[in-house]
Amino acid sequence: MKGRGMTIIGALGIVVVSAVVSMLGFIAYDQFLKPEVVVPQTISAPQAEADAEPISELDAATSDLESIDLTDESDTTTLESQVSDL
Repeated sequence: MKGRGMTIIGALGIVVVSAVVSMLGFIAYDQFLKPEVVVPQTISAPQAEADAEPISELDAATSDLESIDLTDESDTTTLESQVSDL
């Protein structure tokens, strides 16, 4: 009777080939994840005073933000009257 299916030798061959391919993929992936060797370069830090805003400008912005009234309901009543007109 003729066998219909895989032989043990055929199955072992598939296992060996898939193991070799898996190992090659693992090695390639491991090489991909290794960080590159970067040579450090000397970089001067920017001047902190050149980038910072003067304190007077910050105080002015803070006072402007504090002067905003968040409880102002005049816009809401205008919107409600426009919706009722529709």
